[in-house]
Amino acid sequence: MNANGECYPTQDQIASALNLSRAAANRRIKALCEYRWQERPLVVKQKARDPKTQRWDNARYTIMPISQLAIFDGDTEELT
Repeated sequence: MNANGECYPTQDQIASALNLSRAAANRRIKALCEYRWQERPLVVKQKARDPKTQRWDNARYTIMPISQLAIFDGDTEELT
């Protein structure tokens, strides 16, 4: 995930990370994208085509600020 909350995992990467089949992972992603907290989404999925090949690129998932998830905030300690 980048500083804007955007990430670009493939369906296979998500399924592998969750130890699920691709179909099961897709159902969970869909449910997460449909979920609303205070009528606002926590995760937004956007699909786009590669302008050169017209093939689908990886979906872009944006973790919205309302989720209060962050990877770059807070104290950091250097690992040695």
